[in-house]
Amino acid sequence: MDEIDLLLQSAAPVLHAVNLPASGWNATLLSRRDDEVMHRLVVRIEQPGCAPLAVKRIFRPIKPQQFAKTIERHTTVAASLPEVPKILGHDPESQTIVMELARGETLYDIFSRTKPAGHAHALTIAGRWVERFHRSEPWEPRVFKPVYATEHLETLKDRAEKGELQLPGMARFRALLEHVLANVPGPEACQTVAAVGHGDLNLRNILIDGDTATGLDFGSPGLLPVCHDLARLFCHYGTLCDKPGKHGHGPLPGIDLRPFFEGYTLTSADDQTIAFMCKVRILRDWQTIPKQATSRTLNQQLRFQGIQRLAKHMLA
Repeated sequence: MDEIDLLLQSAAPVLHAVNLPASGWNATLLSRRDDEVMHRLVVRIEQPGCAPLAVKRIFRPIKPQQFAKTIERHTTVAASLPEVPKILGHDPESQTIVMELARGETLYDIFSRTKPAGHAHALTIAGRWVERFHRSEPWEPRVFKPVYATEHLETLKDRAEKGELQLPGMARFRALLEHVLANVPGPEACQTVAAVGHGDLNLRNILIDGDTATGLDFGSPGLLPVCHDLARLFCHYGTLCDKPGKHGHGPLPGIDLRPFFEGYTLTSADDQTIAFMCKVRILRDWQTIPKQATSRTLNQQLRFQGIQRLAKHMLA
């Protein structure tokens, strides 16, 4: 029995429990991940007389408490944001979720098939959705405290000096690390906004359908400076879907993020906390790349190439 058959088998009792046919569905693969961290599958199911649905099964890791928190978090967000598909049912034992189908393409798919010059519309629509999400719960002005990030970077620096940290492009990594530690923003540049955090805001967790966006896969709740979410999204975009140029404008050197901030107005492209966290994010992503090219997945190799391009601009 293959993965999709196993998923449909685990979805059958969930579908029956919400008064939908337990069988007879045609399944189309939407997303698959199988690595050392996670094995999960997402499919679209459809049959005559029923609205198409999405089914997700997390085969590994089996973490009942984490799964329960995921369901609770998604349900809470969907209750306050119509642009989030509602969960119709779930089975904690098999870690299977049946939910409304999110329409459109992921930002990653859109950007992968189009040139950067054609990314503006999707970036603006994404910016509008991220703003609606960040405003979905009370938000507040806040002074960002870089000490937590710098403590992590100081640890990396110490490990690098002792030879305990072995990464590809080590000379440039250390140069960027020194640069970031030497240019930590002062209090006057740390005025920002704290809002409800997404926790995993990457290009695959936002879908665009025309002028509408949908969000997925939310992490733990809580107020955080918005730079945490935005830096994650921007670095994912900058490393995998764009190349730094001379006309970049915004917190990520060489990358034009003005279209995003046409839709997102809770803070601006000049927010120095975002620029700082983008550099920190690049270093954190870099430390996950295996030193030996033969040990890297294709995605890790592409990410490393993008990291190198961004690092060069950050050090220019």
